[in-house]
Amino acid sequence: MGDILEARILAHRRLLISLVAIMADNPRYKARIETLLDENLIPMDQEEDPGIVPGEAFAEQGRSAEEITAILRQGLARANASPTE
Repeated sequence: MGDILEARILAHRRLLISLVAIMADNPRYKARIETLLDENLIPMDQEEDPGIVPGEAFAEQGRSAEEITAILRQGLARANASPTE
């Protein structure tokens, strides 16, 4: 079961990267994606309450934010590497 789940997650990740690359071909969407990354609008770690010790929920949120950031960056990189029509 673990191999099936891992394969599905990888497929979703690849699909999301492709969709970000397609969206980034539109200057409007590309600018929004870049703004999202530049302004750190993706919550990281315990930003909501910086005075507490991060628990498992915040660790999970941090891992999710890292994955979202990686997907967006890879999508932008793919869009920038592909020749414009």
